[in-house]
Amino acid sequence: MLRTNEALEPPELHALGGVERIVMMYNACSSNFTAAEARVGALLDDQDRLRSHPDISVTYVETSPDPAVTVARVRSVPAGSVIFGICGDGTASTILGSSLVPVLLAGGGNADDLPHMIHGSRYRSELSSIVHNAVLRPLRPLDIDIQPPDAAVRRIKAFGYFTNGFTAQAADRLDQARIRERNLGRWRHMGEEALVCAQAMANIQSFDITTTQGNERYGEIAFLTGNRMAKTTYPRATKIFETGASAAYIRHPNGVAIVGAMAKMAVGFGSHFADYDSFTYTVNQAEPILAQADGEVFSLTEGTTVSVQLSAQTVPVITARAAA
Repeated sequence: MLRTNEALEPPELHALGGVERIVMMYNACSSNFTAAEARVGALLDDQDRLRSHPDISVTYVETSPDPAVTVARVRSVPAGSVIFGICGDGTASTILGSSLVPVLLAGGGNADDLPHMIHGSRYRSELSSIVHNAVLRPLRPLDIDIQPPDAAVRRIKAFGYFTNGFTAQAADRLDQARIRERNLGRWRHMGEEALVCAQAMANIQSFDITTTQGNERYGEIAFLTGNRMAKTTYPRATKIFETGASAAYIRHPNGVAIVGAMAKMAVGFGSHFADYDSFTYTVNQAEPILAQADGEVFSLTEGTTVSVQLSAQTVPVITARAAA
């Protein structure tokens, strides 16, 4: 298999040594699936890098709207494989969190925050270059343990970010607006998204939680393992392959507070997640709190306890970014 942080020797893909198959795992409902599929197709047509080597087979597996089904399909991929994820961030996070083999994220979603952080912006046009210069690097996600008052603990992983409050509310509004399904032009698409986010800002709902400090009210709590969220890059935040993560907290929110906090995030977070062993809180309001992990929105009901911490385990991802 690939050796961690060692570049392949050009120009032969068989320097992947030991890789027998590439599994193209795709979500045909992703926002930019067609463009990502075209980039993958161009890679497959490159005779010098792939098809001229008969020992590597290529198979296609579609993901499912049911995460449990996707997890089962990912875990059925045999050793000696690599997975190419042609999908958005939510599906990509599911693949990363359940894969037993290395994963290369090819994009295909609306924001594509994860592949952007892992590869840089060139992933949109130079997928073959990424494969050609590939290295394996460890990616450490967040472990989020969710304990409802009347159910067993469930753990989810976030490879980009986990948020509560304004950003989750905005993501939920974007999902309900179904902008991605309306085939708008690029600029109109961006304008529609900006309008929905402005509406969310005007109607932001703060939430009440209990922490080790007692009862507290917030407008936003965000934990990021990298420096990009919702198409926005925060240059001073922890980079995705660095140790630790960044945390941001916004209290007593209004539109001005949100804009100010985002500006603060753009120049440097107020606290660094590495300072904490974990952050634990309990929802203490009757109305559910909206949360999101890598763009997938869900509700946290009253009495639910949430614990967020950096995972003890890493996941191998394929990137062209060698370690510093």
